[in-house]
Amino acid sequence: MGFKLFEQMPERTVVSWTMMVNGLFTYGKTEAAEQLFMEMPLKDEAAWNSMIYGYFMNGRVKDAVRLFHEMPNRSVISWTSMISGLDLAGKSNDALFLFKQMLFHNIQPTSFTFSSAITACANVKDLHLGVKIHGHVVKLGHLSDTYITAPLITFYAQCKDIDSFSKVFKEKLNTSVVVWTALITGYSLNSKHEKALEVFSDMFRSNVLPNQSSFTSALNSCCEMEDLDKGKEINGAAIKLGFETDVFLLFVLHDVEDEKIDKKL
Repeated sequence: MGFKLFEQMPERTVVSWTMMVNGLFTYGKTEAAEQLFMEMPLKDEAAWNSMIYGYFMNGRVKDAVRLFHEMPNRSVISWTSMISGLDLAGKSNDALFLFKQMLFHNIQPTSFTFSSAITACANVKDLHLGVKIHGHVVKLGHLSDTYITAPLITFYAQCKDIDSFSKVFKEKLNTSVVVWTALITGYSLNSKHEKALEVFSDMFRSNVLPNQSSFTSALNSCCEMEDLDKGKEINGAAIKLGFETDVFLLFVLHDVEDEKIDKKL
């Protein structure tokens, strides 16, 4: 129906064409999206970026890379889309190489660019490069951005640098559930389960409501500590917040119970 309306339009702008390309990619119609892109009488940067995003979304990584190099003009959005797409596709080293190329071409990163680069550093556990990027973030005044704070905490946690990810959290008053959850998960990843549960409690006291990931990380720590009572307490809080039907939360709680029973046996 959308395609029929598009064909009936008396005048089509580049926005109309790009919306159709996005729609086709959303439904996995990659070849149709490619054909429409080729037929576009005028292609602006947004149209090229939509194609790159669509390729990544449909697992066509090589095509995304090819199109990026064919683009007549690339903005920071284009570079960031590539860095994020490569990282999500499991090519974190390629993403970081592209980030370095971006800096070489004097393209000023945005908060989203830094976030993607830091996430890639976390995935490959490149502490040296991540610390350098952290320095750039501080220098350019992006440290207060939630999009960067949470990935930084996760990065240092993955690199087993507990002092650093704790310091990042304490540098500003955080009201974002994403940042709090990153801290809880960070302690859990480093086997600091009591500290993870302490942060989970502090989260409530700070009037920040946990999400599914927060509860999952906290329950994982309960499981590791074999603390059934605490697990039930956290499960009760999850139910009050409407997570009672969350299958994964129940699965983790059952793990806590199973380990408690195994220990008794």
